[in-house]
Amino acid sequence: MLLIQVEWAVAVHRGITLALFLFVLGSLWSDPQTRERPSPIRPVDGRSVFRTYCAPCHGIDGGGKGPVSGALRQAVPDLTTLSERNGGKFPAGHVRNTITFGEDALIPAHGSKGMPIWGPLFHEIEFDRDLGYVRVENVTSYIESLQRKQVQ
Repeated sequence: MLLIQVEWAVAVHRGITLALFLFVLGSLWSDPQTRERPSPIRPVDGRSVFRTYCAPCHGIDGGGKGPVSGALRQAVPDLTTLSERNGGKFPAGHVRNTITFGEDALIPAHGSKGMPIWGPLFHEIEFDRDLGYVRVENVTSYIESLQRKQVQ
């Protein structure tokens, strides 16, 4: 009888140990800190990136009258007239540089003090991919689509 009680106690101990192990493993598996965290910058398409990062200052339409624009020291450029101000050609390189580095030699006053530098944020590594270049290209194309049609 003593042997049966010892075997039963060992079996119960093993069962409790196994249950505890599975509980701890399950807790670790579902712990948010052990899972891959989603990136805080999810949009990749140009329109969504623009609305998230550009529209607060430049406005949804790109006209420079976003909800934050009144609180800024410098006037916010009207992005819908970039082509017009550049002899009818969209300055894609200038737009890319301004987004990536916060400044471009074409408009020295629009340097990093006047505009946030989005490049590092757009290049945040996300699930083994660097989508920064994709975001910059997509938002540049979107800004190009906002250009006012020139009357000839």
